[in-house]
Amino acid sequence: LAGLAVSITFRAGLFNIGGTGQMLAGGMGAVYVGFSMNGPSIIQIPLAVIVGMACGMLWGIVPGLLKARAGVHEVIATIMMNFIAGSLVLYLLKTDTFVREGRSDPISKLVTPEGKLPRLFGFLDRPELRAHVGFFIALAAAVFFWWLIERTKLGFEIRAQGANSDAARYAGMKPAYLMVATFAIAGGFAGLAGASEVLGTQGRATQGFAGDIGFDAIAVALLGRSTPLGTVLA
Repeated sequence: LAGLAVSITFRAGLFNIGGTGQMLAGGMGAVYVGFSMNGPSIIQIPLAVIVGMACGMLWGIVPGLLKARAGVHEVIATIMMNFIAGSLVLYLLKTDTFVREGRSDPISKLVTPEGKLPRLFGFLDRPELRAHVGFFIALAAAVFFWWLIERTKLGFEIRAQGANSDAARYAGMKPAYLMVATFAIAGGFAGLAGASEVLGTQGRATQGFAGDIGFDAIAVALLGRSTPLGTVLA
């Protein structure tokens, strides 16, 4: 999922190093829904995933706007947004809303059982097998990425922007809109990654739940040549 967040920006001729911040934003939105509700799962899980994706999109829009409006290089903006997200997560995890009862360290309340992504091998009763349905969410996101890039007008414009921004502008495309839209979609992918991590793998949020995934995603996107199938295989 984080690899897709980098791949789509590569296709637009942009560079997204903000996967970590976008994951943190998405994970915090998802974990809030995860621990503040008690089901039913058919509502709580999709809602938590959607909120996580939306928070990631909002976080991704910021560097897109800075690039489109003020010409701020996206590498600088996304790195700065990573630090801001890390500090914001640390602050939130010490508020009464998020902090776990009886704990003074920055760790969130546990996601309720109704809010956790089901484990794929739960029937084996082996807790070390942590794979969950976030795997299928990631595959569905890759299919969406393929459809967007190959079958939609927006996807064509993103590819045109990445291939030759001057030609795209001459053809009547709007580079500023494409920058913002691309970063919003990228943030949505990374937000899903954060949601998958807190709802499925960890069941809670900590200051560093995103780890180095946002940076590993750059290698994944490069190995996959920024294509949907390549990113999945990478």
